[in-house]
Amino acid sequence: AWGNLIEKAVGIVRWQTFTYDCENRLVKTETMADTQVESTSSYQYDSLGRRVGKQSEIKGQSDQKRFLWQGLRMLREESPGQS
Repeated sequence: AWGNLIEKAVGIVRWQTFTYDCENRLVKTETMADTQVESTSSYQYDSLGRRVGKQSEIKGQSDQKRFLWQGLRMLREESPGQS
């Protein structure tokens, strides 16, 4: 995993797992409680390696975020319905 964190304990009965792509970018996180998935997030990147999207599901509730960039500077983070 090229030194990337792949799992960590969160309290006594919860832990998180982390998945990376071939370019070492974080593409997925999962939080588990006992044997149940509590939350999942996935991340999207553009051809320049900038994170441009995040989709999360926490206990059945979905959330999406979009990241807007100008060059290497992130301008803002947007959620659907946000202006």
